[in-house]
This record gives sequence, structure tokens and C-alpha cells, in this order.
Amino acid sequence: MSISKNPLTNYFKKKNIVDNVEEVHEVEIQSNSIEETEALHIKRLKPNELTDSTINTTDDTNTASTISLTAASSILSSSNERDPCHGSTKAKDHILLGPFQPKTNFPTVNGRRFRSEWYNTYQWLEYSLALNRAFCFPCRLRNNCKYDDAFANTGFSHWKNGRARFNDHQAANYHKEAFEIWKTGLQNYNNNTDVLKLINQQHSKQANENRMYLKEIIRTIHLLARQGISFRGHRENADSKNKGNFLELLELRSNDNELIKTKKEEIQFTDHKIQNELVELMSKQVTNHMVKEIQQAKYFSIMMDETTDISKLEQVSLVIRYTDDQYNVHERFMGFQRTTAMTGEALFNLLLE
Repeated sequence: MSISKNPLTNYFKKKNIVDNVEEVHEVEIQSNSIEETEALHIKRLKPNELTDSTINTTDDTNTASTISLTAASSILSSSNERDPCHGSTKAKDHILLGPFQPKTNFPTVNGRRFRSEWYNTYQWLEYSLALNRAFCFPCRLRNNCKYDDAFANTGFSHWKNGRARFNDHQAANYHKEAFEIWKTGLQNYNNNTDVLKLINQQHSKQANENRMYLKEIIRTIHLLARQGISFRGHRENADSKNKGNFLELLELRSNDNELIKTKKEEIQFTDHKIQNELVELMSKQVTNHMVKEIQQAKYFSIMMDETTDISKLEQVSLVIRYTDDQYNVHERFMGFQRTTAMTGEALFNLLLE
């Protein structure tokens, strides 16, 4: 008895394909000339399928998989934070950059597409790469447009009537109001920036002039101190014929120094307390320099002598002799110090100070 044989094709089952798919989403990568970043574009289905319609594919082993426009838009919009699909919050974050106006190969729907030359006519116009829709930046920024929600929130995509709708929107009072608020905000920001910049520049100039004037004060004090000339006069008021060496020398220098002439009337820095403070700082600087030389010397000696001043207090003079690396002898007078005792311990502690 012969055995019937089944053909090999009986062991295979033909897959089912959904017939209602008219157009497959294709993902392309386009360059954004403005942002110089890469953004994904999805070709749209028919106008009646622009909602969250899906494409389902099934086979014997795999469950149905869904690709939605909403999910795709979410992925695409994440590539650029300025994309209008992010709403009012992101518009406020990028208010200084203005409308998002990419120039690229815009997708075609029913033979119509967005045109980049519209940017030149409508400076408020912006385009969403993620949604393939147009928005109004000022209205989206204001986020309270009750009359034309398309340009503020959902987006406009009827390109056939594009210019007519753009003109109608631009002529509307609510748009003019939002546009004025946007431009006024930019102007105020720029004005505030300019004012702050001028204030900072003026402050820096003023601080630099004050430093230069203080240097002139220090130079004058240094000259008097080095020459051992007294600073103050008996009377230093404006009516005095002799205000003392310090003020008289400044007055003389102001004849050929415009900075001193101007500043001595404004900030002065001529008070006797300031003079004493500057002299004290100079004294410390000189003392530190001499101490550094003495510390480097191989040989040195200390001489201390005492005398009583008019107030019956003991004044101790301190002189140090030392040699440098060339064995040249130097003698430095370190100054007078008051003391209440003349014991060896008291003088030693005075020397340490």
C-alpha cells in the first residue's frame, strides 16, 4: 500500500498582514540649520489620522505592537527644548532667544507644507519639528489666549490657508497685546542690562581713580617721613594761611595734577588719623625689611640705651649692627620703646616684641 505524502508547503502558514495600512511612518534625520542639531521627522498619515492613530502588525508568535504619533512626538521634542511642543514654560525660559524658527525640509501633507520664508513676514511665527505645526511665540509665552488656541497651545497645520490665517491672527487684538508685552519685556531687559553695565563701568572707573589718588597721598606722606619733616600745622582750616606741610604740599601738587585737584575736594583722605595710619603701615614695612636682612646676616649685635622723657617715663632706643654676605657693616635704628622697668628680663621681653 502506498503512503500519501503531503507537499512541503503544507507545513508553513502564511502570515496575516493588516490591509488598512496606507502609509508607513518613516523616520528621517534632518539637520537643523538654526540650532545645528539633529532632529527626527515623521511623515504624517492622512489628515483624518493625525490623532493618536496607530499602526498594528501581528504574526503567529508576536503580540500586537503600537507606534503612536504621541510617543514619536515625545521622542522628537526632547531633542530641542525650544520646540513649541513644550508649551509656555519653556517659552519663558528662552524668551531672549525668541521664536523657534528652524529651516529644514518640512514634511508634506496633502501636497502642502510649511514654508521657511514665512518667518520673514511674521517675526512672531515659530515651527514645531515634533508636531509639524505652527505656533505664535508671544501668545504661547503669555499662555492665556482664549480666542485662538491653535497658535498658543495646539498648533496650526492647515498650510493651504496659511497666509490668510496668519494675517487674521496678526490683526487680532489679543495677539497685538501679547506681542507688545513680549517686545516691552525684551526692551526692559536690554535697558536694565545697559544701565547695569554703565553702573559697573562707572564704579570701576571711580574705584581706579580713588586708588590712584590714594597712591598720590602715600607718595606725599612718604616724602615728608623720609625727610623728617613735620606733617601738620597749627591751623588746617580753609582760612589758614599755613595749613601745615602735608596739606600745603598737596595744594602745590594739585596745580599740575588734575587727579589730586579733583579728588581732594571730593574724598580728601587728608585726615590726621589717615596720615598716622599710613605712617604706621610704612614703619611696619621698613621694619620687616630690616628684620629680614638681620635674619640673613651671619653676625649681628644689639645695642639698647635708656633715657627718661619729659613725662618721667623710660624710653629705650634699639640699634642693631650686622654684616651682609660681603661683610659690609650696617647699623639700623629700630626706634624708641617705652618701658616701666629696666631689668634684664624687661629689656629682653621688649626686644622680643
